[in-house]
Amino acid sequence: PSLSPLLTEAEQSLYEDAGNALTNWVDEDLVALFEAEGFTVASRNLTLVEQRRMSAPEVAHYLKRSYLPALAKKGTSVDEQAMLSQAKEALSERPLPWRVHLLFLEARLS
Repeated sequence: PSLSPLLTEAEQSLYEDAGNALTNWVDEDLVALFEAEGFTVASRNLTLVEQRRMSAPEVAHYLKRSYLPALAKKGTSVDEQAMLSQAKEALSERPLPWRVHLLFLEARLS
């Protein structure tokens, strides 16, 4: 199978659980947690987008730690070596848009 549909399927698996606090949260969720404990909260956020290059070992590590386990969890059978080879060829040492979301939070006990 083509790499793109497999990556899309893995991402759906990774992010479909709305209750997973590691992948599905917004700034307001974190602010609300502090406010519920009696803190007064001020927050700012910043989203950065830059071009990054990943080495072949970084691409492989990323797939082995997230995408391949997500596909296995869904019961999707893949040729791991073929997928890693395709991903390394498609993604290694090329500029990739890298998005980082930062939340700056100041919390004070009321």
